[in-house]
Amino acid sequence: MRRFVVSACVALVAVLAIWSVGDAAPARNSPPAGLTRHGRLLWNFEALLHQTFDGRGVSVSRPENFSCAGECAPLSTYRLYRFTFARAIGSSFHVSKRTFGDNGEFGNYPVPVLIRGRAVACDARETRFLISYRSTASFTLDCLPRPSPRLSAMSAGGRGPTAAATALSAFHTPGWRVQCYVVGEEHPPVLTCSRLADGFFLQMSAGGRVQTGSNSKDKGFHDPYAARRLLGFRRYWKFGYRFGCVGRSSGLECWNRAGHGWVVRRPRGYRTF
Repeated sequence: MRRFVVSACVALVAVLAIWSVGDAAPARNSPPAGLTRHGRLLWNFEALLHQTFDGRGVSVSRPENFSCAGECAPLSTYRLYRFTFARAIGSSFHVSKRTFGDNGEFGNYPVPVLIRGRAVACDARETRFLISYRSTASFTLDCLPRPSPRLSAMSAGGRGPTAAATALSAFHTPGWRVQCYVVGEEHPPVLTCSRLADGFFLQMSAGGRVQTGSNSKDKGFHDPYAARRLLGFRRYWKFGYRFGCVGRSSGLECWNRAGHGWVVRRPRGYRTF
């Protein structure tokens, strides 16, 4: 009888030990098998959140800036993020030193996902960055190529050498006849539209008059990354309250908040107002 009781106790201890190991559920350092592409993106992002905020909860402010540890206030600014993967570690993503705003750098609907105001790089060389789509009802992630730094802007007076800048927003017209972009990392935003046939450009600030010039580097050059958005006929584009454009069969019309602007006619010719 004593031998039976001892054996039963040993068996009970073994079962409890197995249950305790199951409850511990060690953290994973790679995505679980069977995840979809979106699942793997979400796993890597949440693993980076765990690493950045030491496993604590995190709140997010708009636009998709995961910036505050814990449940933060006011609720009009912060939303508490609910994790899908509680024990993810070992993300292949990292927090970059680059920053992006909500100005259409990646297109019309993608919004850069930020951690404490910094972009999330999807690879070590930082050729792709994490975004979410504002056009979906869920938190849908993707990794998109970084905005091209090739787009150029002339100085405010329309003279002098070109300066490389990252486009805050950009588009092109049918046939890539005209390419337009907004730059303004270190100065107020400037809208520039260049005609690829000859390098002729028009530009203006949000409250200034139109200035024109010619830039040989823009002749024949089109940027399929930053200016990949097509502005078709009878389609509108806007950059906040500062600039707006509309595509017409006769050409492209753009204006600023002061009422100044231009019409670039097809195939050549232009008019300012």
